[in-house]
Amino acid sequence: MINLLPLAVRLADGDIAKADPQDLAALIEQVQGLLLPLRERAALEVPKLCFCRPVATPGRAGVYELLDDNHLFRPGEMVALYLEVRNFTCTAQGDDFRTHVATAVEIRDERGQAVYRFEINDKADSSLSPRQDFSNGLRFPLPSLPSGAYTLELKATDVPSGRMAKRSLDFRVTTVPARGI
Repeated sequence: MINLLPLAVRLADGDIAKADPQDLAALIEQVQGLLLPLRERAALEVPKLCFCRPVATPGRAGVYELLDDNHLFRPGEMVALYLEVRNFTCTAQGDDFRTHVATAVEIRDERGQAVYRFEINDKADSSLSPRQDFSNGLRFPLPSLPSGAYTLELKATDVPSGRMAKRSLDFRVTTVPARGI
């Protein structure tokens, strides 16, 4: 096993171009081993949340097309969200590793009143090794809302630890039909 500190000091001094690839791989493995328990104790975060248009790409998750910032939503339109979560728990269960993040979405009007809410508490995701990242795409039909400004609030909960994180997006709804309809 490589001693982490001397190699890290050499790399910090600019010796990365001369470093042995095997030593670097061992260093990365050791750092990952240190990060896993830290992530599970750190604050849960939702660093990315955006309105999007999913792109159908077989075998690739997390591929999306951002909507314009001035996109006007219409009642009944299918809303798609892309989100990323950091510092979630990934627990070993037999030969698998389990990640369980539940999400709740709430839409609030200009006065801050909740006008729509739903929760997704899907079963835990399984992987063959500890997950380093977690992304998800949510879809739901926009309820019948009057024209105006709204805020979408997303709450992510790391089910095993109970830690929560929130993130919000402002958006506008119009009842004017889209062009060509």
